[in-house]
Amino acid sequence: MPALVQVCVVIVTTAIVVFVVRAIRAMSALEKSAHEIAQRAATVEGSVLRVRSLAESLHEAVTPPLRRAAVRLENVGERAASISDALLEEIEAPVRNIAAVARGVRVGTSMFFERLTRRLVPSRLNGGSRHV
Repeated sequence: MPALVQVCVVIVTTAIVVFVVRAIRAMSALEKSAHEIAQRAATVEGSVLRVRSLAESLHEAVTPPLRRAAVRLENVGERAASISDALLEEIEAPVRNIAAVARGVRVGTSMFFERLTRRLVPSRLNGGSRHV
């Protein structure tokens, strides 16, 4: 075999060996990365389970008192509405009567003073006499 062919065979063989070594190293790094990702995924899964458990316990701890408070507020609101309704029922008619009496006194007083003013103050008529 000529020397040139032997040198080429050695170079090609060396290149193949280097390529195989690089491929093995890359696969090893990829395997390490995959293993680390799997560990991180397990850690994240555990954290998610803990957060879910915490959220459920918080929901169980907070929901009943909030519901009780809402029911109490609803009862207080209903009682306040019924008390104000009863108060309005008791006060509305007398207030309406007082307003009507005040209106009648005001109208009566204004008519009385208007008529009194007409009698006491002589009116000036153009050429006519005053009719009482």
